[in-house]
Amino acid sequence: MGFEDASARPDGAGAPSEVADEAGDPEVEIPVGRPPRALTLASLVAELRTVVVGSAETPSRRRAAAAELARLAAAGVPGAHPDEWWGLLPLSDDRPLIDEGEPVKVTPSSMESALRCSLRWLLERHGGAAPAGPAQGIGNLVHAAAMLAEDANADREKLVEYVAARFDSIELAAQWLAGPEHDRAQSMVDKLLRWLAVNPRRLLAIEHEFTVMLEDERNPIQLTGRVDRLEVDEDGRLVVIDLKTGKTTAVSSADVAENAQLGGYQAAIDAGAFDDYGRESGGAALVQLGPGKDAREQMQVPLTEATDPQWADSMVRRTAAAMAASTFSAVANSRCRICPVRTSCPISGKGRQVVEPTPLPDGPA
Repeated sequence: MGFEDASARPDGAGAPSEVADEAGDPEVEIPVGRPPRALTLASLVAELRTVVVGSAETPSRRRAAAAELARLAAAGVPGAHPDEWWGLLPLSDDRPLIDEGEPVKVTPSSMESALRCSLRWLLERHGGAAPAGPAQGIGNLVHAAAMLAEDANADREKLVEYVAARFDSIELAAQWLAGPEHDRAQSMVDKLLRWLAVNPRRLLAIEHEFTVMLEDERNPIQLTGRVDRLEVDEDGRLVVIDLKTGKTTAVSSADVAENAQLGGYQAAIDAGAFDDYGRESGGAALVQLGPGKDAREQMQVPLTEATDPQWADSMVRRTAAAMAASTFSAVANSRCRICPVRTSCPISGKGRQVVEPTPLPDGPA
């Protein structure tokens, strides 16, 4: 028998190789190339499982794959028995995420996410969050510099030097971005100083941590977090300031009225989280340092001036109930496009059970 060298063929390694008899007459062609799967037992099990649940497979091929899996399962091969297929298993535990009577930890910064899509909140909270990117690193650096700026009398050169000395620790996608991103960080420092120059309130604390307990019928609520700035207005009321460093403003003016994060801060004030300074809320504000030439302050009115003074407390309790639930809902919303857990979402078109067929390129299967 003789074999033609596939490497000598014009079409390369993937060309067929001719098997010839001693007389040189070709008998059959055998494709030459990379195996369709790794030559391991685990890969064989994976292929057989794919055939068994494949809607495009013929009944006879599916029966043959099932028979092979049965033989492998009888031999104790891992993953061959359907009892080990994650997509077919029943719920392992249908209890609530937090047992009744146990405290639910709610942070104002997480309230919007939990209320907008509780499934995304759950997955991000338990390991599905995207890694911190350059934008977050720059934001953290600007926040750190803001801790040194109590008022408009802060030394600008000192703040600029602080940012410059630590900027190299931020990993950027490309080196050419260093200049523009450094300028953007410095611009935010300047916006902060200009905002401080016209800010009528007096500073009480910077990066102030708080924790306060709220009683609830099912679970006590531990409302906890950290405020960028705690200020007092001319009437002696407390005002929480949250600095935002994103490139775009995600909160419209209409949405500020019931912004969950700001509402959480106001609820914390009313519950006594800042008793050392006072207990009457004068509102809360987002200060946008990213977009625009100057900082933009977006103020949420005090709870006492709202149509429903209890709306923030009710929102905190709804958030706690969502976080402690036994089921979590996927909700289509404006943030779906940038959701880091789309592949685990049943409504995204990307998420599916492992036993479901892969969607075709032109639409769902």
